[in-house]
Amino acid sequence: MEQKERKETKTNNTKTQQYCLVFLHENHKKYWSSHTKYYEPFLIAPTGKDDRKTIQDYFSTTYGLEVSVRPSFGNRRLIPGLEDIHPGIGVNLFHAQIQTGKIVLHLHSKHEKDTWITHSLIIL
Repeated sequence: MEQKERKETKTNNTKTQQYCLVFLHENHKKYWSSHTKYYEPFLIAPTGKDDRKTIQDYFSTTYGLEVSVRPSFGNRRLIPGLEDIHPGIGVNLFHAQIQTGKIVLHLHSKHEKDTWITHSLIIL
């Protein structure tokens, strides 16, 4: 019972304090970004809703895409100076896959995504 209470507290805290960093992919081989020249995952501000619902709403509203979102696979901190909004902010990490909709984003390789992670995230 005590573990469940701790988990709920952690979830509630991260919902309001951390952004969602979303890796939009197809079978973990192809990755999409809104940038043409370089790969960068999607940084989505917290809304107070469930993080997964926030991500689905973002892609639906912004790109007309229906996505499935896996539960968060961890949290990290962006390297200070990388993100213009809040240098060094904490982020919850998510994978999402496109289910329906016309893709108007730019395709990048798994290597580009892995390189971005290596140079842009600090393990907490």
